[in-house]
Amino acid sequence: YDLLMRSARLYNEFLTGAGGEPYLQYVKGRKIGDDAISRFQIGASPDQWQFLLEKFPDELQTMERISLARKSEKSGKHFDFFRGRIMFPIRDSSGQVVGFGGRVLPGSDNPAKYMNSPESSVFQKSKVLYGLFENMSSIRKSRTAIVTEGYLDVVGLAETGVDLGVAPLGTALTQDHIHLL
Repeated sequence: YDLLMRSARLYNEFLTGAGGEPYLQYVKGRKIGDDAISRFQIGASPDQWQFLLEKFPDELQTMERISLARKSEKSGKHFDFFRGRIMFPIRDSSGQVVGFGGRVLPGSDNPAKYMNSPESSVFQKSKVLYGLFENMSSIRKSRTAIVTEGYLDVVGLAETGVDLGVAPLGTALTQDHIHLL
C-alpha cells in the first residue's frame, strides 16, 4: 500500500511539473481543475520504460507483485507497466491506493485507450468502485450514488458539484459493488 501511495504521489507531481505539460493540457482541456486534480490525485506516467523503477530501485519485487513493473520475456529486463498515460489512482473504501487506471493521450498509436492495474493481492476490480472513497461523505448523506462508466465521468460530475459518482473498473456491476454501495 505504501508503494502504491508513493507512486500516486510521484505521478501527481509529474503531471503538475515541467515534464507533464502535454498530460496536464489534456486534463485541463477536459475541464478538470486544480481542485479535482488534487482531490482525486490525478497524475501522469511519463512515456519512459523505467520511470518508477528508477525512483524505487529497491522495491522491484513489490513492484512486480502489485504489477507496477513487469519483466520482458525477450530481454529479461524489467519495465514500468504504465507508460505515457494520465493516471487515476484507484482507492478502496478506506482510502488506500490499491491500483491505477491509465488513459493514453489522444493521437497515441497505443490500441489500449484505458488500462487498469492487473489484479493483485490488493486489487480486485470487481470489489472496488472508482470515486467511492472521494465521494463517500456525499453518498452517505444523500443515500444516493450515480454509477457512471469511467474515471473521467466521476471527476466530471465532481467538477459540476455532483459528488455522487462512482464507476466500476471496466467490468459489469457486481454483487460486491452493490454491497459496497
